[in-house]
Amino acid sequence: MELEAAIRTRRSEHRLIEPAPSDEEFVDLLGWAATAPDHGHLRPWRWILVRGDSRTTLGVSFASGATDAETVRREMRKPLRAPLLATLVFVPRRNHRVPDWEQLAASSAMVNSLMLLLHDRGFGSIWRTGSPVDSAETRTLLGLAPHEGLIGWLYIGSPDPTRRSVLRAPGTGQPPGLPVHAGGLPGAARPAPAHRSPAGRHALTAGGTGGRSAPSARTCLRGHLVPMRCRAQ
Repeated sequence: MELEAAIRTRRSEHRLIEPAPSDEEFVDLLGWAATAPDHGHLRPWRWILVRGDSRTTLGVSFASGATDAETVRREMRKPLRAPLLATLVFVPRRNHRVPDWEQLAASSAMVNSLMLLLHDRGFGSIWRTGSPVDSAETRTLLGLAPHEGLIGWLYIGSPDPTRRSVLRAPGTGQPPGLPVHAGGLPGAARPAPAHRSPAGRHALTAGGTGGRSAPSARTCLRGHLVPMRCRAQ
């Protein structure tokens, strides 16, 4: 799939079924996603993969703050909406020259790349958050350290073939009411375009890697949960 086609056709998929990517395939895609912009190459995240019966255990923690039976049932069912819940844990490097907000931005860029890569492989995903990200029970279940942040789950699986995907028109990237200045800031002189030699551009090969090898990711198993932290080699 061409990059433009992937961006145009990717949608957050609310109905996800089996199959989901294996642990090995997720690690492979994560290695590529981790090449997204990351000031300092800090990789300030780790992943916890939740599958099978562990989703039910996670649902119990989701429902821990519910005050009525209907809410308990609804919260407990949420992790069952996809065969794989990839939990994203934000692990900021404290007292670093790269501020936390930049580290969080790098994590978000990585997730966007990962969702496009999943789409390219034929999988669907949706990034979900909600009150469980602040739940003490959920944080304890997942083994988060005090300085770590839970910034949601990628629900991953295969798109439901009975659900129709609606294409959206591209936006302008500007908030309503603001003019688009083709030359940059209002009143500023528009710089002449820089000359670029075709030989200086990085062309991708048919495999999409430009001859480079994919960065690897380290995996550590802990019970039914699979925490992973990607580090480019």
